[in-house]
Amino acid sequence: ILLASILASPKACLLKDAKLCILNGCAWPKPFEGELLGLQDGQNVKVPKTLHVVGKADKINPHDQGIRVSDCFPDSSTQLFEHELGHMVPLNSPAFECYRKFIMQDGSAV
Repeated sequence: ILLASILASPKACLLKDAKLCILNGCAWPKPFEGELLGLQDGQNVKVPKTLHVVGKADKINPHDQGIRVSDCFPDSSTQLFEHELGHMVPLNSPAFECYRKFIMQDGSAV
């Protein structure tokens, strides 16, 4: 929740130079929904390219909320990786391949 909110906040400068960000298991941050909803319109800040990792069986941060957060980010800079697990970072081959491709995209690896 917190990282998605920081990325959406026009006042946050902690990640202003970030090129990439991986968000794993996000819940809908009710206090910051205005900022998140404004991302699609480009009203807030320039956000880095984001990879949203969402577990279909996540009971802590439900799948639909992770998708909702992902949908707020601009389509051109957002990727979604859905997995069958719960509230965890998947460490299997398909996940590692997804992470590698995301980090290496466009030669923008940091």
